[in-house]
Amino acid sequence: MKVIILLFSSLLTVHVGSEYTDEYGREMLAMSAAAFARNPGICLSKIMPKEEKWILISANEAVCDKRSDKCAVFVAISHIVRKILVSFRGTNTITQLVAESLDILKEEYVFYDLGRVDTYFLNALEKVWHPVRKVLADFDLINYDVVFTGYSLGGALASIASLKAYKDNLRASNKISLITYGMPRVGNYLFASNHDRIITNSYRIVHK
Repeated sequence: MKVIILLFSSLLTVHVGSEYTDEYGREMLAMSAAAFARNPGICLSKIMPKEEKWILISANEAVCDKRSDKCAVFVAISHIVRKILVSFRGTNTITQLVAESLDILKEEYVFYDLGRVDTYFLNALEKVWHPVRKVLADFDLINYDVVFTGYSLGGALASIASLKAYKDNLRASNKISLITYGMPRVGNYLFASNHDRIITNSYRIVHK
């Protein structure tokens, strides 16, 4: 995963791609922020190029821990550029932040044969994965590229989701890209190494 340190000063309307550019980073930042909106479709219509005709496919929220905190994800698609966008919401409440912090002390879960990942992040992803998987498994969309994104907690979920899509045979690795913002540590060294090896179009943006 490439780590990029940036200071964002504005948001621009630009074209979605898998290779990193400053413009691409700004656009995906806006899409990560859209996951916090009640209706991400409004953000899609304002940010994404109108000629690409992005459509909101689903926006889902689910309880993702024992404290009844909720995680959220939205899925959008452009049949023009043949891409699917999956954006996970970041930490939404103080209690959720506390829950994430406490779970760091727990033993990490084995994630397939790829290493170990944080307990909270993996459990949270499982709670919101079904609507994402449903779209990725659609036979009519099987050749569409997939971009995973998210801020903070959302970035952690996006990171695990990108590998899960690969391991579940939903996409080849060259059809998957990842760009995260303020993402915390997700797993152990083995997980990170395997992630870098498999998801090569992967960028972690941090603020300085």
